Amino acid sequence: MALLDLVRNKGLNPEVAHVNYHKRPTAMRDQWIVEDYCAKYHLELHVLDGGKYQAGNFQDQARRERYAYFNKIVKERKLDGVLVAHHQDDLLETYVMQKEKNLVPSYYGLRRRNIIDGLTVIRPLLKKRKSELVAYCKEKGIEYGLDESNELEIYERNRVRHQLLLTENKRQKLLDEIKARNQEKALILKDIKHFIGKQKRLSLDKLLSYPYLEELLCEFLNERLSKSHLLEIKRQLRDADDFMMTIGDKLLVKEYGYLQTGDRPEDYEIVIDSIKTLKHQHFRLAKKGSSFEGVSLKAEDFPLIIRNARADDEIRMKYGTKKLSRFFIDKKIPKLERLSYPVMLSSANKIILVPGLGCDVDHYSIKHNLFMIKL
Repeated sequence: MALLDLVRNKGLNPEVAHVNYHKRPTAMRDQWIVEDYCAKYHLELHVLDGGKYQAGNFQDQARRERYAYFNKIVKERKLDGVLVAHHQDDLLETYVMQKEKNLVPSYYGLRRRNIIDGLTVIRPLLKKRKSELVAYCKEKGIEYGLDESNELEIYERNRVRHQLLLTENKRQKLLDEIKARNQEKALILKDIKHFIGKQKRLSLDKLLSYPYLEELLCEFLNERLSKSHLLEIKRQLRDADDFMMTIGDKLLVKEYGYLQTGDRPEDYEIVIDSIKTLKHQHFRLAKKGSSFEGVSLKAEDFPLIIRNARADDEIRMKYGTKKLSRFFIDKKIPKLERLSYPVMLSSANKIILVPGLGCDVDHYSIKHNLFMIKL
């Protein structure tokens, strides 16, 4: 409410967004406070009734919900971005939590300005203490509501908040520490950006001798990781022949002397009821191709299924059964590529064609009537 009044008095004519999670008895009181203020000063107000939440981290779910809502309003109303009222106490709490969790963040504390999912977010009150903002509201006669859940230590941030009853000297010492660490971090990130450049995969020989490996991994993955998680990745980089692990919503892969990252491809399954040409994200069906892409189909083979390869897939060739995992290794097909590699199955649910390897023994012919080319 202090931020809203300060912004209005600057003559910026803001639009206001309020999210009501209905998680406590005073939730409607807070909404009414915002509605009354916006009605008094003729400000455009947007209100979202919070949805149902899964068991687990409510605060994280709520944060994702409200920023998605803010983003929607900004786009629909053609606005510049969002102002949020994080203050100096929030900044200090965030920094202490980062240290307690042993995180390697891209920035210590809170940025005054950053981009969240394409949305410009500005925090203009980071130099103001919460007590100053409460005093402002009282002086100006601005109604505000206190969130009683902030007193519950079931939330980690609340526990940290209660412990941060700082003296003036301790507060300033923390602020100086944050500033110094961010200056150092800026130099490291500049070096990392130069090291990575436009590379989509990194040489392990160069990587393992890099002095800022932990920070580099976080930037390469665009994911903030704990020290313990980073130590495990570093151990596997040194000791494992190769690996593929899930980090957040991405995959991290070590193979053939390189480290790379990518999105996990979605599974797919396409039903084909006749011989025809077709183009898909991962393959195309054509009338022409190489002998290792062709198959001789019969009426009883339909409907066909074309899907991505699975771990236990195998195909019966003229010289015996071939596991696809062995084919991928022999051909040095990258692990990320294997996840979306197309295979063709007959109506009997048997793999009859793997592009690059060939068709099974029952469909081998010099006269192929369909070709599947991997893209």
